[in-house]
Amino acid sequence: MVSLVQTEVFCSFKKERKTVMTTKHAVADPTPLDEELTLLPTRVRKCLEKAGIRTVGDLIWRTPYDLMMIQNFGRKYLTEVEKFLGKRRFRLRRDETYPFSL
Repeated sequence: MVSLVQTEVFCSFKKERKTVMTTKHAVADPTPLDEELTLLPTRVRKCLEKAGIRTVGDLIWRTPYDLMMIQNFGRKYLTEVEKFLGKRRFRLRRDETYPFSL
């Protein structure tokens, strides 16, 4: 995200102040999590945040295998996510070829 920032610059050689418009790059401007995802347990939510999953829509397009490939995301977290989605009448995307059995 780039934003314009108004700064005052003191020019020592002319002994005057100038107002200059400069660009500033935001270091971290994470998009807020969907309110629904805040109902998940904190550890599950943190894993999803690190993977860039910020909305329920992002979550339902993932397969169980995709979620299991997230670091520190295990089988227990997967069942918690599936329960969470089941209560809202959603489910994870299904793929016929799993590298592991659920």
